[in-house]
Amino acid sequence: MTQNTHSFTNNGSFVVDVLLTPEWQEASPSVEVRVKECVAEVFYTICPDLVKTYEVEVVVNLSDEKTVHGLNAEYRGKDKPTNVLSFANYEGPNWWQTANLPSDMPLLIGDMVLAYGVVAREASEQGKKFEAHLSHLVVHGCLHLLGYDHLNDADAEVMEGLEKKILFGLGIENPYHNDEIKA
Repeated sequence: MTQNTHSFTNNGSFVVDVLLTPEWQEASPSVEVRVKECVAEVFYTICPDLVKTYEVEVVVNLSDEKTVHGLNAEYRGKDKPTNVLSFANYEGPNWWQTANLPSDMPLLIGDMVLAYGVVAREASEQGKKFEAHLSHLVVHGCLHLLGYDHLNDADAEVMEGLEKKILFGLGIENPYHNDEIKA
């Protein structure tokens, strides 16, 4: 299996801010590095010119179930926790190719919030490694930030294909187990 790697530095053109609760750090001491690798893989795969041209920032909040439950109720009207929420500042697939983007200020792409309890429970129930499941959810959340969605079968197929391709680049097996990942 071929694995893509990207030199990831916070050089002012691509910044990933990771906020985390202690339970995340205890579950995986390298969680912050892994999250940054996942975000970088998404952006360098989907929109490399964006991160080469603009100062881009993404915030990933590794939070708890209670916080995500509250956000899910407030913003989606769903009174239950979920694994990942994405709050995008731009809309639609390929928005970075059509939007009139400011060149004089950083592009705040959006925020993702993940619930530790839900992520850990899902990984265990699905027989997946914690870091592999976390990586899948970070990739999934990033794709939402970039305007992808899964509201219908066609869009879901596109999004799942991108997830599998990006996870393959990170050395992670197909999370759907329904077909082979094609590089």
